[in-house]
Parts: sequence; C-alpha cells; structure tokens
Amino acid sequence: MRIVKVVDPRVIKGWNEQMLRLKGHSIFHSSNWAEVLSGVYGYKPVYFTLYEAGEIKGVIPMLEVDSFITGKRGVSLPFSDTCEPLVQDGSAFQSLLEAVRNYAKSNDWKYYEVRGGSQFFDTAIKPSSVFYEHKLPLVTNLEESFKALRSNTKRGVKKSVKEQIKNEVSKRKEAVEAFYRLNCLTRRRHGLPPQPVAFFKKLHEVIIQKDLGFIVNTSFEGRAVASGVFLHFGDEIIYKYGASDFSYQLKRPSYAMLWQGISKAHELGFKALNLGRTDIDNQGLRNFKLGWRPQEHEVNYYKYSMKAGRYVKDSAKVGSFYNTIFRHMPDLLLRLTGKLAYRHIA
Repeated sequence: MRIVKVVDPRVIKGWNEQMLRLKGHSIFHSSNWAEVLSGVYGYKPVYFTLYEAGEIKGVIPMLEVDSFITGKRGVSLPFSDTCEPLVQDGSAFQSLLEAVRNYAKSNDWKYYEVRGGSQFFDTAIKPSSVFYEHKLPLVTNLEESFKALRSNTKRGVKKSVKEQIKNEVSKRKEAVEAFYRLNCLTRRRHGLPPQPVAFFKKLHEVIIQKDLGFIVNTSFEGRAVASGVFLHFGDEIIYKYGASDFSYQLKRPSYAMLWQGISKAHELGFKALNLGRTDIDNQGLRNFKLGWRPQEHEVNYYKYSMKAGRYVKDSAKVGSFYNTIFRHMPDLLLRLTGKLAYRHIA
C-alpha cells in the first residue's frame, strides 16, 4: 500500500541512505542541504514522501518560503540548480504532485515550483523557465579526459600551468573565506549582491566538513585568484559555485581551478561531474562549459499558480538598471543587501 507523508528529512533516521537508493539523487536531496537552507534562511522543510511497506519509494523535496515581501510558496528547492523528483513512474509522481497541490491549497501558498521532472509532465504544459545543464562523464582516465577537451580549453589549462598558477584542494574554513572574497568580487561584476557569508559558513559546517564536498582555491604568487566549491553525494559531484578575480583572467586561473576539480573527482572515483545550471541566454558561460566536452541537456522548471489554477511562465529577471546600482554599491552595503534579500527571492 502506498502512503504519502509530509516529512522533515532532518529528523528522519537514515534519510540520506534511503535517498542513495533512489535513481537520480543528488546532494540537493540530502538532509544536509535541507539543513543548510533551513538553518540560514528559515525555510520549512515539507518533503512529500511516498512510502511503501515502510520504505521510501519516491520524494518531491519542497521547502516552504514564507516571506512578508514576496509571499508564501513552495520551492523544490531554493538555490538548487535542479532537484529532480525521485520517483519510479508517472503514477507515483502524480500521487506526490496531488499531495503537493492539496498542501499548497490548505496552507495558502501563492504557487509551488518543481525544478526538473520534465519526463513526468504533459508536453502541453509549458515550463516557467528553461536552463542548460552540463554533465561530464568520468568513466575514462584523466589523460583521456584531457585529450577530449576542446582545443581552446586545453590551451587555457596549459596557459595556467605556464603562468605558475597553483591549486589547493581544501576543506578548511580559511578556504571558504578565500572563496567568499572572490565570490563578492564576481557577484559585483555581474551586478548582483552575494549570498550572505552565513550561508557559506553553514555549507562548510554541514556539508564540506561532513566529507560531502571540498573547495579548490587557485592562487598566483600566494594570492587566491579563483575558487570553486564542489559538492558530492553518491556517485556524482557538482561544481556548485565558482568565483574569480577578473584582473587575473589572462592567466586562466578558472581553467586551472576546474581542471583541478576534475582531477580530484577522478581520484575519488566519481562517475560524473555536473557543471551546474546555465541561463539559456548566457552564451559565454555555456561555451566555457562546453569546452570540457560535457553532455548538454535542458532543465525545465514548472511553476503552478494557485490563484490561476494552472502552470505559468516565470516573471522577468532583475533589470540592467538594478545591476548597475549593485555594481556601484559600497562593499558593506552590497553584502548587507544580500544578507537581507536572499531569503525572500528563492
């Protein structure tokens, strides 16, 4: 008999072990990720979980975002590139989705959003947003992986070696601090506030120190000039965050950093490296990722409006006017903006 329950994965004994038995799992399905997002932003975990004979057979992870600015809704999951519903078939998916909709109605959600699962949605339903995802198979050895790179990517890696760029793989809090400094520079360059430092400290405490990730810091003459955060769960690793000091770009530190991450992933025996989400109109980032010869596919997000009673398109992104303001904000004010705003914009 199938039963759907709404649970908090942080209090379910053996949650991670059960997620590892479900096809399609990632770090975003782990209780650790729920603890980071809930702990920093105060989101309420409401994981719609399908039980059969006492075992978990499917799940749609959801966090309730309750904001006095942007309203109350369910997101699967905030600040997660993709969070595929972990189900065996369409029937199980529909059972869980019905439970989501009933819960949303009972708890006055404006909408709920599912990030992934396009194979279970009717093709007549249009996604609210579409992104690229790139996955790099790691089934061959490191030498063969290098040979497979596009020529410009090979040149970037070789250039970084020639420029005496150095890499360090670390789990220390000092590595997080170096990353955060570079992340603030990168977000400013893109005209966006950074996520609060508390988020990355919690990420370090709950995920990286629990042997579910590491940081690659790339330096030139002793100064960190690029950094990447890699998280892993099961047999897949994801390049979740990257940052760099643009003034050193000609030395190709980002190529060195990512190649070091790929090398470490090979060493640890992972089967695939997920290069993360890319906006459909960000051709520059897409080209950079394609240079590593990953498999590319689209990821659909689906947003169901409770008021409209149907799936809807996403609203427009932050305009260039606001990007310009953020680029010229003082550092302290920009960081404060991120600290105050992020929990409302998930």
